[in-house]
Amino acid sequence: MSSETINKLKKLLETGKDWAELKTPVPGVVVVKLPGRRGSIGRLAIALNPLDPETKKPLKRKSLYLLSTSDYEAFLNLFENPKTETLFAMIDQVNAEATEKAKEEEDEEILEL
Repeated sequence: MSSETINKLKKLLETGKDWAELKTPVPGVVVVKLPGRRGSIGRLAIALNPLDPETKKPLKRKSLYLLSTSDYEAFLNLFENPKTETLFAMIDQVNAEATEKAKEEEDEEILEL
């Protein structure tokens, strides 16, 4: 780990405003200073929000915030579970069918009265 990077992170935590972001070289990944709660000091989190490959804008309005390696590992286990992949494939199929059905309903001829 670079001591320069550690120092930048410490400075963000100590002097940064709440919700201040520090960009990383990974597209869609930033470090965010979260505000303190109930008298506790603020903390740093990694905010994940993948970018659209064409527009380079975030895919979602809100990011996923991870505060620790254990958080990261817990989500990684969910993403790597084969049943999660199967569930996404099923959801993609159902959503595609619903989209097609909605398009067909839009194309129906309507009798003008």
